[in-house]
Amino acid sequence: MTPHRLRLLFAASLMLLTGVATATLKPAPSGAVIAPDLDAMLPDAFAGWRRIALSDAVLPAETELKEGEAVAYRAYRDELDRTVTLVVAYGPPLGDSVRLHRPEKCYVAQGFEILDQSRAALSAGARIVKPGGTIILAAECREGVPPGSPLDQLLRRTRGPEEILALLATPGFVRAEQWQAQIQALIQRKATVLLYSSLAAAVVRAAHLTPCADISATVRELMDQRGPGARIAALPQGPLSIPYLADA
Repeated sequence: MTPHRLRLLFAASLMLLTGVATATLKPAPSGAVIAPDLDAMLPDAFAGWRRIALSDAVLPAETELKEGEAVAYRAYRDELDRTVTLVVAYGPPLGDSVRLHRPEKCYVAQGFEILDQSRAALSAGARIVKPGGTIILAAECREGVPPGSPLDQLLRRTRGPEEILALLATPGFVRAEQWQAQIQALIQRKATVLLYSSLAAAVVRAAHLTPCADISATVRELMDQRGPGARIAALPQGPLSIPYLADA
């Protein structure tokens, strides 16, 4: 066999192998994505809250659901006559069922203004802070703690997080808005919380927080104190973040 015929045979063999590989490695079409039955997964009652009718609830505008998306609505009321609306959306992160029901879009679309999400942001940071670490919360807090409100009274009658938790554990003790003080106190058991805001330093201290006048300077100081092994996490999206620590 001549060299020319050998080259033709070799080229033909490569083309055949390429065709076979293409057919073999072609991705198989994925099956239909089935969304879970969210409504069946939600409880009718839990921890003092009971399901109520949705007639007076704040609901987002309906949107057409796509394959693999699901949305469930619930309203609950507790023994203090407080009402909350729950919207659970399932689907791709950028899908309409999820994107349109995020707080910054959903509530604004209904005419509400979100004034303060600082405690939600604080809870997000607490998910990954190391015990004994520091959380710097940057929030305007323009509403502050309304003077004379149940939360203000609860904070002012105690001297710190541990006293707050001991008071809340007292049998029969129930106060409106106590959940806010409880969340803050539990986080402060784990880490020091500094607040960078427009509030006066005295107001910040009355809420059992430490004022922070300069975030950059405070971070540098903390890094100097803790050494080169210290790590920093920044959550620019605040309460819209769900941070987690990857396995080492």
